Amino acid sequence: MFYESHESFAGESLSLDIFLSWAALWGTGNRSLVHTQHVLRHLGRAYNHLPLHEADVIVAGQPVRFWRELLEHHEPQDDWWKAQD
Repeated sequence: MFYESHESFAGESLSLDIFLSWAALWGTGNRSLVHTQHVLRHLGRAYNHLPLHEADVIVAGQPVRFWRELLEHHEPQDDWWKAQD
């Protein structure tokens, strides 16, 4: 099961650095160098931002569906994770 990956989910929690950067870099469909540089410049600020559901806008400049779905389905037993397998 994807959710049980111990590298990404120590203590059954999302790894913020992995998933926020991945969502911002790949979840927007924008693969340009300019976008990548923007994401990398703003990750530190986003890691410290609350509420977390707004962090995608800081790094990607727009809401990122994948990021928002991750945060909505935060329980390990959520049916959403079964669909991801």
